[in-house]
Order: sequence, then C-alpha cells, then structure tokens
Amino acid sequence: MDGRGKKGPVIYEFRITLREVEPSIYRIFRVSDRITLKKLHKIIQNCDGLRGLPSLRV
Repeated sequence: MDGRGKKGPVIYEFRITLREVEPSIYRIFRVSDRITLKKLHKIIQNCDGLRGLPSLRV
C-alpha cells in the first residue's frame, strides 16, 4: 500500500476572542480530533493567560 488510503487525525482550528475589548484581542490554536475535553480546557486556559485563576469544572 502506498499510503494514499490512510488518513491522519482531523485538525480543528479555534479562534477565541475577548468581548467588549478594543482593539480586538484573540488567540488562534489548532488541536487534533483525538484531544480530550480536559486537555482542550487546559489549552484554552493557557492560550488566554488564565493560569493561576480558580479552575472551572468541565
């Protein structure tokens, strides 16, 4: 098999934008479809500099 029939993970791209802020502040990041919700939650917190704040339960 030459590999053309194989498919890798699906990649999702997210854009998180802070509301009511000018100029616009946003973060763009990509994750695999194999990521867990718990890991996605941590990535979102890290992208927006929310480390050190009380954790939200997912």
